[in-house]
Amino acid sequence: MRILTPNYVDNSQTSYFEGSPPTVNNWSQNYGNDVRERTSNPGYRVAIAKHQDASSPYHREVHNAEWALVTDSGYTYVSGKRYAVGGSTRCSGGLYFPVSLPSNGNTIAAEDIALKRLKAKLATDVGAFKSLVPLGEYKELRGMVHSSSEVTADFLKAAITIKQRGGIRRMRKALSQLWLQYSFAVAPTIGAISDLSESIVKTLDRDHVITQYGQKTVRWQENQPRGGPYGHHTGASLYSSGAQLSHSYRVRYTAGHLVRIQSLNNYRSDHFGFTSKDVISAAYELTPFSWVADYFSNMGDVLEDVFSGLSGSTFYCTKSVKYERHTQCHVSSVWTPPSYGTVGHGTTRAYDMIFDRSVMGTIPHRSFRIKSMDEIRTNAIPKLLNLVSILGSK
Repeated sequence: MRILTPNYVDNSQTSYFEGSPPTVNNWSQNYGNDVRERTSNPGYRVAIAKHQDASSPYHREVHNAEWALVTDSGYTYVSGKRYAVGGSTRCSGGLYFPVSLPSNGNTIAAEDIALKRLKAKLATDVGAFKSLVPLGEYKELRGMVHSSSEVTADFLKAAITIKQRGGIRRMRKALSQLWLQYSFAVAPTIGAISDLSESIVKTLDRDHVITQYGQKTVRWQENQPRGGPYGHHTGASLYSSGAQLSHSYRVRYTAGHLVRIQSLNNYRSDHFGFTSKDVISAAYELTPFSWVADYFSNMGDVLEDVFSGLSGSTFYCTKSVKYERHTQCHVSSVWTPPSYGTVGHGTTRAYDMIFDRSVMGTIPHRSFRIKSMDEIRTNAIPKLLNLVSILGSK
């Protein structure tokens, strides 16, 4: 079904030249439309009850504008004789007309982060567990917890008493080596034990159907150059100061996941993730200094996304995007010598909104990209400590 409502904007122009009657022009311009496109699905209730995909695409565009009204008066010279001139113009000078959904670095990053948040929520609800340590290492879980606790206590004691060794250089090297040992060996093991325990609990007590979403909003500003001249009246023209555009892009992935309880034989291989498809992502994590690549890019996340998956199946996934653009532009009159007079000012404003929901079917894979500066700054302290420790241990 398609519903179309045109949005018209009234334009007008009135000008006068002494000795002649005023000239009046009025017209309407179609700035944009209010468009709605949707597909009905009368059997959606039955599909939902059967855990089937009941989603449908939807699209809407709204484009509204307010033209600038500029009024002035003055004088001009024709063959050495002065005449009174002036008028008013309602125009769209400097305004940018409707566009489609943008695709740039901001939107690509937003979609990638939204996907990451969705998959992280699903992994938490499912209790998915991915380990780089062989399954045999977890044969004695209680012993692993006990030994890790002892190592952690020894690390804290060593960090407190290490200053007694004397010498800034020797102390720095000792602390660096101690931090590397704990950061790359003990801490990941403790985290893996915690994930394993949580995974077991959630497998024994969880819902069969999980619905989650991942969302990200990005905003950015844009300035366009000065524009003009635009028609006004005898002796004067209109110029725009340059449009200021404010963009907002929100993307949301919503997915329904059907969890299948694994039997005891398949529990370790399927739920814990000890399958052949985890070899590549595990090998990458074991590569020296792989965290340096992850510091500037999402390489590790992409490999894990491509070569691993959750237990169960996704029975629906939709992608919803809402894009808003606010535009503002100041318009003023400029007199052409020898004409002169008062200077009129006006402002054009526009609001453009596009909402689009598409049916994905399955959760898409994330794409490789270089992280933004804001993402690099986030959680940067542990990575910097690792780098400083490596340099300090030399």
